[in-house]
Amino acid sequence: MSGNVSNIRDYRRRRPLPLTSKGRGQYPHRRRKKRSLRLVTLSIFTFAGLAIAMSFVPDFEPTARSSANTLPSARSFTVAASSVRIVDGDTVDIGPERFRLDQWDTPEKFGGEKCPREKQLGERATRAARKLFRQAEHLTIIRGETDAYGRTVSRWILDGRDYGGLLYQQGLAQPWAYGRQAKPDWCS
Repeated sequence: MSGNVSNIRDYRRRRPLPLTSKGRGQYPHRRRKKRSLRLVTLSIFTFAGLAIAMSFVPDFEPTARSSANTLPSARSFTVAASSVRIVDGDTVDIGPERFRLDQWDTPEKFGGEKCPREKQLGERATRAARKLFRQAEHLTIIRGETDAYGRTVSRWILDGRDYGGLLYQQGLAQPWAYGRQAKPDWCS
């Protein structure tokens, strides 16, 4: 064998490969092509995997554009009902903001109840709220003032129907002008 030729053969070409200073042989560009092909394939599969994973994330679709940590400042906006977290019958969280139902009152369940009956009704109202939101597609919030607890007092429209009226039909809400009347008595 001659000076720079090894006894290793490239079986696809049936000829000996010359040794280079790095030992890569005569065709180093082939390795780069394979590496770039692997990167492209990996990128495609990663993108497809992310797209599939994002399809399982619940929708949060305000009608106005918002940043990740704030809701639209418009007087009213619509979100997917599945993106709402129910706190109790008349309080929900949407993103970082808490909303209190206006014009209606539901029984308390977190220490504000006056009797065991009110607590039981409060738990029923929360379960009914969760069921109504599961069955609905969209919730429209019509903003009002902010109360002493930092909640936005607002009207809620579930798929075109007044949410408070739906609970009232089940005996789990009573009409109430928030902050302008005494709270209804749920114990009698």
